[in-house]
Amino acid sequence: MSLDETLFVGRPYGREPSFRLPEVMERHEAVRDAVAVALHGPLEAEAELWPLVASLSFVYAFNVYKALGLILVDRYYEAGSNLLRQLWETSLNLHWIEQDPDARSQDFCNFTTVEYRKQLSRRRSYHLDPENRLAAPSMKDFDQMTRRFQEKFFANMAGRRRPQKSFSVLNAEQRAGQLGDAWKREYGLLYDLGSNHAHGGPGAVLRPLFLSDSERREAAEIDATSLVALQSIEILLRDVRVLVRAELMDEPTDVGSGGGEVDPKESE
Repeated sequence: MSLDETLFVGRPYGREPSFRLPEVMERHEAVRDAVAVALHGPLEAEAELWPLVASLSFVYAFNVYKALGLILVDRYYEAGSNLLRQLWETSLNLHWIEQDPDARSQDFCNFTTVEYRKQLSRRRSYHLDPENRLAAPSMKDFDQMTRRFQEKFFANMAGRRRPQKSFSVLNAEQRAGQLGDAWKREYGLLYDLGSNHAHGGPGAVLRPLFLSDSERREAAEIDATSLVALQSIEILLRDVRVLVRAELMDEPTDVGSGGGEVDPKESE
């Protein structure tokens, strides 16, 4: 059963799950432990920007992966789908930066000024944190101080200067397209479905209504949870290979190829 066939909704809707969740989660835990051993020690403060961005991005992704392990054992696939999108998008950024590490690492770091500018603007617009308003710089002062960091991330739209939404200027779909077919396929699958759960969309909230009985719902829940876990294994192992190529860690042992080693159980 492929991810495309299941679409994370437990298809086909039998009364028996297609995956053995305990075996899937055992695999998820084994990958976590192997990566943790490989990471022990080497990710220290780096003088170069790309190793720093790669290291911190991987640690961020790994923490999301570990959080998935905590909630998926109890079949919270809804929150797991949200975290899977977080893991996937962090990994998308990591792999996209790797294609031009010096320039894109610089953009990744510089974009924090745009993010802070947005927070500062909202604090003033909505009168948040009024006791600290005098300590915060004015928008004019902030723009003057950070102009050289911000200058790439603004565009003139309808006669107004508006900030870009991403450090890459490209959106997630465009970045996925540049990275190749696997990322493009996952954008169409994981990103939209993860977003549906992240935003509490009708398709996510009303999903149980489309399953007619409790046994069918349980089977679909087990399969959805298993697929989130398996896909997170695959994504994390791709990120491991980025750090190995950057010579920031050794290849973990006893990891193998990822989620593909856990086969769906045969129908009885």
